[in-house]
Amino acid sequence: MMPDRYGTRIFLVIYLAFAAVTLACFFVLWGHEASTASFRVSLLAVLAAETALWQYANYMNRNLERVKRSVPAYLALGTVLAAYFALTIVYSLFTALAKFVQPYYLLLHLITLAAVIVVGALLLLFTRSTEKHERAARTHVSGLREIEFSLRQLQGQVAIMNGAGKQHLVKAIDEFIESVQYSDPVTPDSIAGQDLMLLEELRNLNEIAASMNRVGGQDHELGPIFDQIQQLRQKWKLRNERLLALKS
Repeated sequence: MMPDRYGTRIFLVIYLAFAAVTLACFFVLWGHEASTASFRVSLLAVLAAETALWQYANYMNRNLERVKRSVPAYLALGTVLAAYFALTIVYSLFTALAKFVQPYYLLLHLITLAAVIVVGALLLLFTRSTEKHERAARTHVSGLREIEFSLRQLQGQVAIMNGAGKQHLVKAIDEFIESVQYSDPVTPDSIAGQDLMLLEELRNLNEIAASMNRVGGQDHELGPIFDQIQQLRQKWKLRNERLLALKS
């Protein structure tokens, strides 16, 4: 999905308006404290929180499809940023008094910022891990679909062949396709690697069948293809048994 550029401009205008209001409030309410470290820290903390919320809103706007796949995590991240913004506002109310306990006031801001960074980083790691798992799952599903597609291609090649044992071969391919359709698509990388090797064997078998069909006008020797299909079915059966053992 294309990002909403109009929404991005709206968020920028809102951010600039909030930043201008923040600056105005600080200099109106605590302008006489402008030379103190507590004033600068309070102002920078509020502006940083506003900037973080603005960047968060922009990211959500630009990556709606990704956000939809991990709504709880991104919602939690937004809650953390909103909470940090609220805390900086609360802390800023004590800017005038903070000069009397300045080291502790600065420490409070640092602890709050560190907590937000840690929690935010953990949430981002969680979302990245979830997205990686989903991408791997989609890749594995795609691998199964390619195996099924190759089997259906072979099924089409066999349909135009002539030769003894054709019915048995067609039945074996049908059963193989059904087994692939009902197999678990969420597989470890080791199993996915086996799937890729099996897919390569199926593609080679398709090439053999296609070359046999190019020689028309005679019965085809279907025995080697049937034997190969049976071997691949046995490998698929062992693959599913191993996958079941890994997940049990």
